[in-house]
Amino acid sequence: MSTDCCHEAIERRETAIGNADEPLPRGCRETERTSRSSADQA
Repeated sequence: MSTDCCHEAIERRETAIGNADEPLPRGCRETERTSRSSADQA
C-alpha cells in the first residue's frame, strides 16, 4: 500500500507541482524528499 500511496502522491504532485492543496502523507513525503532532508529537520 505504501507504494500505491507514493505512486498516487507522485502523480498528483506532478500535476499540482506548485499546489499544496493535498500534502503528501508522511511516508510518501520521506520517500519523495529522501529521508535525508526529513531526518535533517526532524
